[in-house]
Amino acid sequence: MAIVNMQKALLLAYKNDFEQIINSLQKFGQFEVADINEEKLEETVFIPSEEKTSEDELKLAQLDFLIRILTPYENKKKNFREKLLGAQIEGNEEDIKKVVSNFDYRPLFRRGEKIEEDLNLAKANIIKIEETRRTLAMWESLKFSPRFDRDTDNTEMRLGEIGTKDFADFLIRLSRIDYTHAESIEETTNNTYFLVLFHKDSAKEVEELLESFRFDEMDFSQCERTPKEELKRLADEEVEAKSTIFNLEKELKEMAKELDKLKLTYDYYLWGKNKHKAKLMTASSEKVVMLEGWVPEDKVDELKNELSKTSKNVDLISIESEENEQVPVEIKNNKAIGAFESVTRIFGLPQKDEIDPTPYLAPFFAVFFGFCLTDAGYGVLLIIASFLALKTLPLAEGMRKMIRLMFICGFTTFIMGVAFGGWFGLTVEQAPSFLVKDGKFIGQLFNPINDLTDKIMPLAYGMGFFQLLFGVILSGVIKLKNNKVFEAITTSFLLAVLILLTAGLVAGSTMGASESIVAIMKWSALALLLIVIWGLGTGNKNPIVRILIGILGLVDEAMSWLSNVLSYSRLFALGLATGIIATVFNSVALTIGGMLPSYLSIFVIVFIILFGHLINIGLNLLGAFIHSGRLQFVEFFGKFLECGGRRFEPLRRETKYLFSEKN
Repeated sequence: MAIVNMQKALLLAYKNDFEQIINSLQKFGQFEVADINEEKLEETVFIPSEEKTSEDELKLAQLDFLIRILTPYENKKKNFREKLLGAQIEGNEEDIKKVVSNFDYRPLFRRGEKIEEDLNLAKANIIKIEETRRTLAMWESLKFSPRFDRDTDNTEMRLGEIGTKDFADFLIRLSRIDYTHAESIEETTNNTYFLVLFHKDSAKEVEELLESFRFDEMDFSQCERTPKEELKRLADEEVEAKSTIFNLEKELKEMAKELDKLKLTYDYYLWGKNKHKAKLMTASSEKVVMLEGWVPEDKVDELKNELSKTSKNVDLISIESEENEQVPVEIKNNKAIGAFESVTRIFGLPQKDEIDPTPYLAPFFAVFFGFCLTDAGYGVLLIIASFLALKTLPLAEGMRKMIRLMFICGFTTFIMGVAFGGWFGLTVEQAPSFLVKDGKFIGQLFNPINDLTDKIMPLAYGMGFFQLLFGVILSGVIKLKNNKVFEAITTSFLLAVLILLTAGLVAGSTMGASESIVAIMKWSALALLLIVIWGLGTGNKNPIVRILIGILGLVDEAMSWLSNVLSYSRLFALGLATGIIATVFNSVALTIGGMLPSYLSIFVIVFIILFGHLINIGLNLLGAFIHSGRLQFVEFFGKFLECGGRRFEPLRRETKYLFSEKN
């Protein structure tokens, strides 16, 4: 249960064997390839990799295109398990190799490209047809083709529209101009479509009049026939375009039967892309290839054994890391603690000289999660749902850990719910008799309303105080790990004692402890205060500056403790909210049900209760996770952890579509 120790290693192999070696490394999945420092190569026969651009990137892009356009046309009937997998496919690595050896995706790609082009053209044509039809529909009664020259030696004609509300006024003003005529073709609520005929001698007046009424002239440049004939032609063209789309989509549905093969092929070339990326980090001589990287210490011998099966001409040599080189970080825990790794990874991995916080946050997170829900009924549902999910659903390792976390938190939610008397928001009067004894719920220790200020709030703040104190002690452990003994003693361990003494003084004064005990505690606290101030000023040679820095550090520490402890108020706030909302939904269901006929009320009551509690569970599960996590990330980690470790990313057979519980 700690940070995995990493060993830097140098791999040497003959060029002829290197393709098999890189395949073996990828299959092993525990070797992170590192860039080779080119300065180290200057006095050697090795030169940096001259690998060319990989074709795998292009193939992945082509396959991604095919999968994208074919997925909407997949007509495969899926069972429940397959629906949960979504785009992923159950199988193994051998399935990928088998498909790739017998399947060529390129003809499908070429046809897919052409189909998409034709589809886009057909769909664009339909849009254009619809726009043209909307325009021509207003001119259907026109008896001539408006495209051709409508002017004569003495007359001109305009076709267009103006607002219907202005058309009558337009006609009156037009009638005042000699040798003019207007005829309405179609009228709608908003616009009137018309033609206006006028003598050329009146052209200027007519043009000015049309402009004053915001006349919009129609563009009939594409209309070779009468509007009615053109509409018929467009209808035929639309039928043809839709037929083309139908046939193309039918072909896509047939091609979509190959989706599983395309997805497995995609994963195969994804392996190739990652291998090529590793090859770019190699250096080589005439016959030998050199590769540097990181491997977990406990996997070194296993990797050597695996490589020896591939080739006898390969050597894996453990080497020292360079100064200030960033070592990759991985954490490893048993199954129970490992469930909480998802919480740690959200915040970020620790640095190599820190500690894995997962085992230390686990009990706090679980208890705080239960405190935020405080409903035993919800805890039981969480346990059952998580158990069924773990036993029946196809879950990748990351999701499996998250569900396992919910399973554990279900038990703490149940325990806290029993202690707070929370059972689906039921009151003692509403609860079944087997849950009640002597006027309260069995196992109930707190009344959420009556005990809020004198028991529940102190409990939440006490938990917070204990966790923060534990964080200070852990900071001392980290400092000892890094040989900072003086700092560990003065700024961590003695600081923790000083905090305890201060808390003891406050409690002793409140509870009336004897003066001699209080005096001993005061003088002890004062002595520790001076030592801690001196320790907090470490790094400053000037004693006055050191003391001032130490005082400022102590003031900052005191202020942070006050704000951090108060942050734990969110525990009882969320716990109260869960119970109150559940009770409200129960009351609303019973009130509305009581207003309805008996044959209808039972259905309404059940619906409101189920719907309400599902909403309450969903929202408060999210709230419990977020706020319990926040207390770890901000308050707890802030006392001892910086994080920022670089994640260990080994060369492995990464898959996007092949489902594996190891992913």
